[in-house]
Amino acid sequence: MGAGDDARAVAVAVEFGMRDRSEDPMRAIAGFAHAAMLPVTLMLCAMIALGSLALDLTTPRGVADGMLYVALVLPSLWLPWRGAPFALAALGTALTAMGYWGSPPGAEQWIVLTNRTMALAIVWLTAVLCYLHKGALMRLRNDEGEAERRIQELQANLYHIARRGELGEMVSAIAHELNQPLTAVCNYVAAARRLLPPPEQGGSCEAVELMAKVTEQANRAAQVPRQVLRMMKAGSTERTADDLNAAVEEVAAFALIGSRQLGIHATLDLAADLPPCLMNRTQVQQVLLNLARNAIEAVHGCARRDLSIRTARAGDGSLEVAVADSGDGLAKEVQERLFMPFVTTKPNGSGIGLCVAHTIVGAHGGRLWAEANPGGGTVFRFTLPAAVSRKLAG
Repeated sequence: MGAGDDARAVAVAVEFGMRDRSEDPMRAIAGFAHAAMLPVTLMLCAMIALGSLALDLTTPRGVADGMLYVALVLPSLWLPWRGAPFALAALGTALTAMGYWGSPPGAEQWIVLTNRTMALAIVWLTAVLCYLHKGALMRLRNDEGEAERRIQELQANLYHIARRGELGEMVSAIAHELNQPLTAVCNYVAAARRLLPPPEQGGSCEAVELMAKVTEQANRAAQVPRQVLRMMKAGSTERTADDLNAAVEEVAAFALIGSRQLGIHATLDLAADLPPCLMNRTQVQQVLLNLARNAIEAVHGCARRDLSIRTARAGDGSLEVAVADSGDGLAKEVQERLFMPFVTTKPNGSGIGLCVAHTIVGAHGGRLWAEANPGGGTVFRFTLPAAVSRKLAG
């Protein structure tokens, strides 16, 4: 069974297992807790009422009329408003006060006042218990909603894992299929170079240089799917001290092919005297290629079509690369989910380019983020560690 089969099996388990064994039990637990807490609260209210009744029967006045307002507070348990117990207790207090002031004067007035005060204490104690009961239920419902949200998020992530497992199999097949024709290209170019006469016999030095570049680019193209597949499986790749500016120039020469014909004004602003960068050249160039192609698509059809790629030192000593465009920018809701798997603004986009780029930069110990371009459009920035700072830190 391959990685894709394993991932699909996990997704099926999520569909038929987690839905039945997690969501329904949460609702069952919430219902059980509600059913269990309600009798407990009612029992406490009844014990308070009976205890106060027993105490009240020991007084000459007899049963305190204010005790009846305990029953007025109990219906608040079924009202949706959490403050209902206090509102009904306040109503009971007002009615108790009206009953006291409306009672005929007599020598036992102090007994009436004592009993009504005791009744009010019981009414408000009942209100507090009902309030706490409703608060516990609200927290339980909130926890239930949060648990369901986490379950749905986990389901979505596992579905994405299943799809990425299938993509891993596709990348493996593509790497295998591309390797043979690219190897053949390199062999044909090597054979063509041998057929060319040497420069001293009238051969073209430019043709030899172009053939060398064809061989180099063919080898790089063969490395890209292999590196992506290795990253998805192992999560780590070899990184060495390399020239970041040279890597950016190579990608720009390839990614910006045809941009001038599209009316795009592309500029390179490479900082001088940058220290070596600790990176995997192929992976970093894959990130740059993705960002550059996205920028080209972003300015396509716009009145102003500017694209710039810059390198600089970041404030923390790392190296920063910025790819800016003058497109329409990103909507806020898209920017919040930009680096999640399968999130794309393109009609035919796969939604994995920025996700893979984010993973690559993170594996290098850097950070990739997007921000609004002050002149309009979007700027993608990412940082990479300088080899010098890494050595000093070690």
